[in-house]
Amino acid sequence: MKYFIILLLFATYLFSASIEIDGNRDKLIIGERLKIKTTINYPENSQIYYPDYEGETFGKFERVNSKLLEKKITNGNVLEVWEHNYTTFEEPGEYYFGPVHVEIKGKSGSEILKSDSLKIEVLSILKTGSVTTKDSLGNKIDIPFDSLKSILPIKGVKGYELSKNEKLIIGSIIGGIILTIIIIYLLVKKRKTGSIKPVKKVKIIPAHIVALEKLRNLERKNLLSKGEFKEFSVEISILIREYLEARYKFNAAEIPTSDILERMNNTLDKNLISKLEDLLNLTDLVKFAKHIPLAEDLQKFVGEAEKFIDKTKNDTIEKEK
Repeated sequence: MKYFIILLLFATYLFSASIEIDGNRDKLIIGERLKIKTTINYPENSQIYYPDYEGETFGKFERVNSKLLEKKITNGNVLEVWEHNYTTFEEPGEYYFGPVHVEIKGKSGSEILKSDSLKIEVLSILKTGSVTTKDSLGNKIDIPFDSLKSILPIKGVKGYELSKNEKLIIGSIIGGIILTIIIIYLLVKKRKTGSIKPVKKVKIIPAHIVALEKLRNLERKNLLSKGEFKEFSVEISILIREYLEARYKFNAAEIPTSDILERMNNTLDKNLISKLEDLLNLTDLVKFAKHIPLAEDLQKFVGEAEKFIDKTKNDTIEKEK
């Protein structure tokens, strides 16, 4: 009895599901639209799948678009009405649209619904198409394409064979183009080769000469007599650092005094290291407003700086090719 009731419920579930398709025409000219109306009934709270409508093609027909026209629920049953637009570019003949399969899954089980098939006759535009014109009395008439005999079957096209003169002309043109490219290439290459000029030798002024000249320019500014001690200290600090950078080839302008002294410790003797330390430390104190010396003390630093540069100078004049 229990199995009978289950079987009866499942049979009722199956009975409540159905699918029908209907087309708006049974004859179709190549390229025209075919509207397929699909009506599906299935129990509420079921899942429905449309495998045949998911692809871009269905049999010999290509899907253009799909849209849901109607969906309503009545007494636990769902009614869906879809419109699917198809076209075809197949050879003229008879084709079948369908059957369409739909899968329904519910609590009582699953079912594959299958619709009927629609026979569609695909017609050639040459056989069925026509052109509208007017007769001698001004009346509109439709003349079939076939009667015009203006559209003929396309025959195989024979390959065109060049004559000897044509081959000679084309060969001359191609040869001329290749020769022109070679000439342009050689001219460009020659110009590039000939345009290379030897680099003039440039004398590099020794670092100590540059530094001493800057020292003279600093004295001409008379900053000390104007009371501009900080500006004087900044300039002489920069001067010493730039000299060290040019003379010993390291970035002395942007590192702290302690790093400079550590770097020069293995290059200069203790006496010169001491003089360099005095120069840099005093200028640092003045720059950061931690000490204001007398003008006479700062003036002495010009002489000390000059002595330091003279004892560490390199007289060799380098040349750059």
